[in-house]
Amino acid sequence: MIKTIKLKWSKVYSYNEMSTLFIPEMKGVYEICVKYNDGYHRYYVGSSDILKKRYSDHRSDSEKNSKIKNGLMSYVCGFRYALSENINDMKDAEFGLYHTHGKDIYKWNNVEPPKGSGFYTYVQIIEE
Repeated sequence: MIKTIKLKWSKVYSYNEMSTLFIPEMKGVYEICVKYNDGYHRYYVGSSDILKKRYSDHRSDSEKNSKIKNGLMSYVCGFRYALSENINDMKDAEFGLYHTHGKDIYKWNNVEPPKGSGFYTYVQIIEE
């Protein structure tokens, strides 16, 4: 079965204390990007029940993922999100993004690629 998910991305917020004010306490899919001369490049995609908490957790000393922790300290990074109230849509969006953009978006991931909800063999992602 095929599923189509439309992601409406927020603007990219710099990874700093001030940006915490603009990240909502809502569910959604997010990405951490590294800034280069030609713009931001995806390095990590995830989902969270509380985006603001996940944003803050990644910035904290207790961040368990060493790739994220080191990356946020070494590069100019950004965070953007797309809201979603449905947990299966969030899982499927991660799955679709991985298969659309390839493993490059998982440069900072310490776990296996996302499996999605398990209901679909292919997830088409439309990004705005």
